[in-house]
Amino acid sequence: MKRHEPIIRKNEGTHRVELAGVPCIVNVAIRAILPEGFAALKSQKLDGAVTICDIGGGNTSISRFFNSEPVGEVVVRDFGAEYLIERISCNSDLKALIKQAPSKDVINRSIEVGLKIKKSETGEKVPFLAYGESALNFYNVYDFELKDFINCRLREVIKQLESYQLGGDKILIIGGGSKLPLLSAALKKKGFLISDNGAFDNLTGLISEVA
Repeated sequence: MKRHEPIIRKNEGTHRVELAGVPCIVNVAIRAILPEGFAALKSQKLDGAVTICDIGGGNTSISRFFNSEPVGEVVVRDFGAEYLIERISCNSDLKALIKQAPSKDVINRSIEVGLKIKKSETGEKVPFLAYGESALNFYNVYDFELKDFINCRLREVIKQLESYQLGGDKILIIGGGSKLPLLSAALKKKGFLISDNGAFDNLTGLISEVA
């Protein structure tokens, strides 16, 4: 988080806020600004040479460590899972399927629920990704847009991770994007570590550091 230190420091001081409708005064004191990815490193208890790739909503970052010490500068790309959600929401096939303008919130929740396998009328097993609470399957749209996300955005990131892996780094994938259906399985096949708690790894590690 070093690159955000000036912004983070602005939160120090006394703030008047409302919690559950009750006016409160909150005093914020910042003990330390940790390197980006450091909290996730501690959460996963990894040591030695480690590269952490955080596929967030708005951006994707790569942080490297050796024995918990940062190595080089954090690499940040200005895209994340929100790019994929945006592409899906603009997909004409999805609009035709649900017969209305797609909702990004519904798409996001649907992806979080994940893929299921159902049997077709012929008994064939087919991947099923329900749009919201409906029985509409938008798996084909998701699969198409995910491939675009990988080819147009993640390809260079993955190549960089593979080069670090070849040099001996353990590769840890975190962030909400680490749980994207199909993507997480593809990255796991490459030998990358996929966090079980990717969306909250940084928070979990941070709590353990300050507790």
